Amino acid sequence: MIKKFSRKLKVVALHCNKMGYVNATSYIIQRLYKRKKLLSAKIKNTKLVVYLRNDRYDTQVFTQIFMRGELDIYFKKDPEIIIDGGANIGLATLYLKNKYPNAKIIAVEPEHSNFELLKKNTKDYPDIFCLNYGIWNKKCRLQIIDNGDGNASFITKELAETEAGENVINAITIEDIMNQFKIGCLDILKLDIEGSEKDVFEKNYERWLLKTQNIIVEIHPHLHADAQSKVRLALSDEFIEKPAGEYHFFYRKNNPGK
Repeated sequence: MIKKFSRKLKVVALHCNKMGYVNATSYIIQRLYKRKKLLSAKIKNTKLVVYLRNDRYDTQVFTQIFMRGELDIYFKKDPEIIIDGGANIGLATLYLKNKYPNAKIIAVEPEHSNFELLKKNTKDYPDIFCLNYGIWNKKCRLQIIDNGDGNASFITKELAETEAGENVINAITIEDIMNQFKIGCLDILKLDIEGSEKDVFEKNYERWLLKTQNIIVEIHPHLHADAQSKVRLALSDEFIEKPAGEYHFFYRKNNPGK
């Protein structure tokens, strides 16, 4: 009991440090009393306002990204083009935009309710572009499946061309995105796509990978046993891996900006 209370105090102190006392107090009060409503969170010394649902997943990711700084990765050269694959409600997108204000970010999210909140969170940023697709290794149809934890665990499954299914969405490839936005050099590819990283790095990745400098990916071996091996096999020759919290950070060996 004492250890649990001590951990909670440390989390509160962390929020006060990163958000400021007034903002942190407002956020904690909202969490206690706005059970089924959106929370608004403000970050100290910024104009950034983040909207999130009062559930375990959104609040944990908010803490992971904004409080613990798991995407606080150093680059010698500020990135200009970022793709955020599996953007969910836009927490990583907003963090990266706040850190790199001149960057253009393409945020990709397949699930409808997440996508609507992603648009709400990013509506004031003209150089954040939101795409309602699932990232895959080819153009196809994908079924969105709740893996058991609501918004926390939507996964995608490829459907045959004539196969029926509910919650179906079109797939898009990294190369499709780069062609659509005329991206000659992709500075950061961030992927948190609930196991689909296995499919993305399984095939048809060679051409877009040549134009990509840095990759931040959360790997989900519990969803695909060979996800880790597929990612590392695709990146081992040209990239160096460094730990980054729950993410795996890969940067190109000859990248002058790193």
